[in-house]
Amino acid sequence: MTIKTFTGIDKFPYQSTLLDLADQSDHSIRVSAILVQGGKMISRACNSRKTHPVIEKYRKYRKDKNGNALKYVGSHAEFRCIHGIDRETLKKSVLYVVRIRRDKSIAPSLPCMMCHRILSFYGLREVRCVVI
Repeated sequence: MTIKTFTGIDKFPYQSTLLDLADQSDHSIRVSAILVQGGKMISRACNSRKTHPVIEKYRKYRKDKNGNALKYVGSHAEFRCIHGIDRETLKKSVLYVVRIRRDKSIAPSLPCMMCHRILSFYGLREVRCVVI
């Protein structure tokens, strides 16, 4: 899996859709993701407080400041966006990810270790995200 980064959202593809989607999140830090294949959007999602059994399997990769596995991890936008998409499609697709802070400013949106492992396991071709 390749990760490409953008410095700022101005030149980031699908920026208005990603920002609108982030507003739908029920989480304090909003993350949105869009899956694109051949220039066509095939899936989109935002993070949620609700969890999922697959997330529980990968939860050990999310740590607190002391290095302990977090007791609760909601469903991340990256996972929710690719869930249910077949691997052959994922191998040809690009995932765009944006993270919005409480004050509505853009935050770095590199996938966390848990999401990185999930995305790699499912064979996603590329992730594009914002770095500050």
